[in-house]
Amino acid sequence: MNRLVLQRIYLGDDCTLGVLHDNMKRRICFTLEEPWKDNKKGISCVPTGIYKCVPHNGTKFKDVWRLESVPNRSAILIHQGNTTDDIEGCILVGQYWGRLKGKRAVMDSVGALNSLKSFVGRGGNKILKEFELEIVNL
Repeated sequence: MNRLVLQRIYLGDDCTLGVLHDNMKRRICFTLEEPWKDNKKGISCVPTGIYKCVPHNGTKFKDVWRLESVPNRSAILIHQGNTTDDIEGCILVGQYWGRLKGKRAVMDSVGALNSLKSFVGRGGNKILKEFELEIVNL
């Protein structure tokens, strides 16, 4: 199983920014999460640790990943979006950082999600493959 590393480089009051890379430190994309708020559901970034990411197909987000076994949390997805207005404790991916309506943002999120899907790959049944995600703070 692939292991990817999310290295957080900015932990602010407004959001958390990171870089997602493979085990050879090759950058895959950039990330944006909620700020750290004591792991409170829907308003906090994910605690540091190692998590299994499994394919997810819900009503709102399809063909994305869900983090498993996050302490006291559920329904944490890796999906497309731009700012913290687009998440409730999830992880957004983008090709680069920018600003939208005065807020920190990840840009070209769909492109970044497609790059991540290409990197991780799909199984014989066309379902996204699982991977491990290690989250670390700089």
